Amino acid sequence: MPIKSLSLTFVDELGWLSSMTGLSSLSIQYSETTDLQPLYALTQLQELQLSYLTNVKSIDFVQNMPALQTLDIENVNFSRLERLTGKNSITTLRLASLSELGSVKAINSMPSLRELTLSGYYENAEALTLPKVERVEIPSSFLPGLKAPVTTSLTLRGGSGELNLAALGKFPKLKQLSLWEISEITRLATLDGLSRLETLNIYDSSLFKESDALFRLKQVKSLVCSECRLNFEQKAAAENSVLEHLTLEQPYFSINNTSVTEVDQMMPYFAKMSALRSFTLQDNNLASLKFMSKWQAIEELHLENNAISNIEPLSQLPNLQKVYLSVNSVQNKSVLGAGVHVY
Repeated sequence: MPIKSLSLTFVDELGWLSSMTGLSSLSIQYSETTDLQPLYALTQLQELQLSYLTNVKSIDFVQNMPALQTLDIENVNFSRLERLTGKNSITTLRLASLSELGSVKAINSMPSLRELTLSGYYENAEALTLPKVERVEIPSSFLPGLKAPVTTSLTLRGGSGELNLAALGKFPKLKQLSLWEISEITRLATLDGLSRLETLNIYDSSLFKESDALFRLKQVKSLVCSECRLNFEQKAAAENSVLEHLTLEQPYFSINNTSVTEVDQMMPYFAKMSALRSFTLQDNNLASLKFMSKWQAIEELHLENNAISNIEPLSQLPNLQKVYLSVNSVQNKSVLGAGVHVY
């Protein structure tokens, strides 16, 4: 049976690849090769991944791949994308850490593109017009020039200034938004205008100016806040009857710009999130669970590696099914009914 899929790592001599004409999927990683001429023979290739090929200067071979659908290139030192101009077979494109690349304009001429990932530093944030692309991941500097009206999933990375979320109004079909390493996120309330937005993921970012607005969004059902830097002007509980899944991973809390050192001081703020079905807060020295007493819809709790000893408040939660409590000194697990699984 002929080989259809092949993955090569630390292989420098690739001349023999020209005989593998039946390949549909190929991955080449960490190669010192300077010549990818053998790839011209791979006319049936549908998926191609090239990563850490620092001596390769050209991707001209893609012009001889009429069936190529997925192209993933990372840390390859070519400088031009012209060979992708008008390439109508590619539906998924990922370009990462391409330090020599001068322009990404060729992406605008790929009519079948449905998923685009663009990461790394780009001196010029060129305008991107992507009429059919549904999933986009780009540096936040590209946001002003991005036209992608049917996008349902958007990921923005990096940015030394403020990211004004009012700019997202041009993506009416957006369902999922992920933000990474943003210096300051503002105009959070404008996300309420995106009627389809249900999932919001924020990683290693600051929301000092509008932290309270984050937990009062009217559309979002799932929120992950990982290494978020949050500042609240007061501790009045946020009332939210929409949010169903909340993950707080290594959060930084402050009130009026004064750091909150004990996470228990901040937890009453989350007491009125009545629709929550799952909640995750691990590795945070959490001790008290009293703030959960009104979480009548809660089904699953991930509370590993905290300082919890008393879980009596959980006994009054009628829909609770699973509780993860490893690395806690809980003394009264028996207060939970037989229908609750404790891990």
